[in-house]
Amino acid sequence: MLRDARREPRPLTSLRWSEQGMGTEATWLERALAAAHARVREQPSDHGVLSRAYFAKEQLQLVQKYQRIGARLERHGADLLTKQTPLVPVHFPVTPLPNTRVSIAEGISRAYVLFCRQLHEATLGVAPERLAPIAPMAMAKLVGFVQRVAGALWEATQAVMKGDATNQAASARLVVRFETFSDECVREERARLGGARAECDAFACALRDFLDKRALSERQLKRRGKGGGAAKAGVVRTWLRGLVRRGHGGALRTLLDRRARNLRERCSCKLTIAGLRCLDEGFERMRRDTVEDRKLIEDDEWAAQLYDALRMMGNVLLYHAVAEGDDLRWLEEQNVDARCWCSTVVVEDAPEIAMTNHAPLLQAPGHLAVFAHGRLRLLAPPEDPPTRHAELAGVRMARLLVALLRNGHLPLDRLGSDYANRIVVCEYCKYERAVLNIEAETLVPFGQLVRVPYRSAIPDLATARSAQRQPHSP
Repeated sequence: MLRDARREPRPLTSLRWSEQGMGTEATWLERALAAAHARVREQPSDHGVLSRAYFAKEQLQLVQKYQRIGARLERHGADLLTKQTPLVPVHFPVTPLPNTRVSIAEGISRAYVLFCRQLHEATLGVAPERLAPIAPMAMAKLVGFVQRVAGALWEATQAVMKGDATNQAASARLVVRFETFSDECVREERARLGGARAECDAFACALRDFLDKRALSERQLKRRGKGGGAAKAGVVRTWLRGLVRRGHGGALRTLLDRRARNLRERCSCKLTIAGLRCLDEGFERMRRDTVEDRKLIEDDEWAAQLYDALRMMGNVLLYHAVAEGDDLRWLEEQNVDARCWCSTVVVEDAPEIAMTNHAPLLQAPGHLAVFAHGRLRLLAPPEDPPTRHAELAGVRMARLLVALLRNGHLPLDRLGSDYANRIVVCEYCKYERAVLNIEAETLVPFGQLVRVPYRSAIPDLATARSAQRQPHSP
């Protein structure tokens, strides 16, 4: 009953106990006890009727207790239906029963899981061109973080519900935890960028060495005549082996992965694309160094083609290697809270934001239905002039959660009024069912035994439906 966070609220009109009936039960008990004693006087051997009489008295006291609880729940439910405040405290006038608490736990934890998944999708969908490529290990870590966040939010909410922590203290602990994850993501990314920067710097130095010192001039090639192919092959093999021996055999692949778009724009003709593929294959075969690879590399004709490709693409690759090295060096120097890691912000909903920007609405957790200060959007503000970005999905997710908690948009000590009303109705039904069971099993049979009929305070189905069709005053 508590699991669906989108159901319409249910009023308690159909379940309402008669206040007049609650006052007549004491009179009925007096009459029933008097009838039981009279029966014992008439039949001294029938002592069991007195035992049933006092058991009925105890059960009637329990019924009256349940009726008082039901009246408190009814008043609270009526207040909730007015919806004067969309979010209400997590505490109820009556402590929920154990199985209701289990249902509440399941419902809220499920709501947090769905909420975190939707936040994750929103962070990936806003300005995706600013996001850095996500490595498989980084994505696995991010997915694990999203799952842990849902559990952490529920644990904090549970602590607040039990009174073990305040909303401010629980939120502050979560903020520290999320900021720690964000900083960790940035430090790991900077370490990874350091390796890529070293590859680009080494590749740039090797290209300068090739273009300035190793490349054969036209005069040298003419002097060798038909042996020019062998000379080219020898130069490129020596150059490649030196680069691989120094541990930079993957430098070209690193550059291609990081600047694929820029290289495609500069190398759009078929000849240059074929040259890049030839170079990529040469690096891969030299680094792999299998028997088949060594045999192909020793082929002067194949190696000469590799030399020609390097001679043709050398200046372009040098330009991009230097530019990428400078970009990576700049990123390594940025602080953990720099905008290059996350430029998205949480803003309150407004028509101009929805019309001019791709700023999706954020969905509040199901047990809240709304954020504390109104509707929110996730926005990546345009920048003029545009800055360099290598934004991290994990940092976006963590900083979004920090903003929601720090600014009070995501309270841990509140429930949506509709969700709270469903909890009240659920509790009310359980107490009503308990009263009906006691009446059916104890009070009605005892009233029949002593010939003092028991009249239930709970209206029958027809009366309840008639009352529900009438306008319900708040």
